[in-house]
Amino acid sequence: MKKLIIACIFMIPLFANEIHPGNRVTIKTRPSSIHSTTKSEKSTETFASEDIPYQAGYSIDSRLLPHEYHLLNGKDSTNGMIELEDGSIWSLKDTHEEWEMNDNLALCPNTNFFFDKEYQFKIYNLYKGNFAYANISFGPFIDNPDTYIIVDIDQSNNSLCFGNQNVVFRCKTDPTDNKRLKQWIQDDTVIIGLEGPKNSSQWKHILFNCQTGTIIKARIIGE
Repeated sequence: MKKLIIACIFMIPLFANEIHPGNRVTIKTRPSSIHSTTKSEKSTETFASEDIPYQAGYSIDSRLLPHEYHLLNGKDSTNGMIELEDGSIWSLKDTHEEWEMNDNLALCPNTNFFFDKEYQFKIYNLYKGNFAYANISFGPFIDNPDTYIIVDIDQSNNSLCFGNQNVVFRCKTDPTDNKRLKQWIQDDTVIIGLEGPKNSSQWKHILFNCQTGTIIKARIIGE
């Protein structure tokens, strides 16, 4: 009983202020030594609203959002953490007090090799006009309707299908990411994002594999 009480005390700061406890996917259980190679960019703390091609309007329902966008579902300013709608928890470099519940967010890889390179991602807030460098700390909830799982993978054709409880998507993956794709397997958990706020290439999406900790560029081609 004493051990249980002590464990609960240590967990309180982590899940305070609307961060929700639950059974989450364990991240980087098969860590990869292969890293993404993307060009560097000049560091900036703001972005124009038109930089992110999203014109659907404000939504507090994840089912009404384009699948590459996310909702801020929980916040722990004390520990600099936020929770997305799938239950994943992200550690931010800077605490943004102005970020609010249900803000719409975009997840992009951090391509800046000279500043804050210890952070794998940038999370853009579409309504506050700023972003935060971030790393994933805990994976999505295992039984969450917004959690995406790989249901089929075709290494020879650079394609895979992933889905949640509501929809299954088909996508093609960038052939330059073949080495990373070969380490992905069925039932891996993925989180969708954008390659960058101004990216206009055919590979505008990214898929982050929670088990390997790697990112693959992709193009979603249908449901």
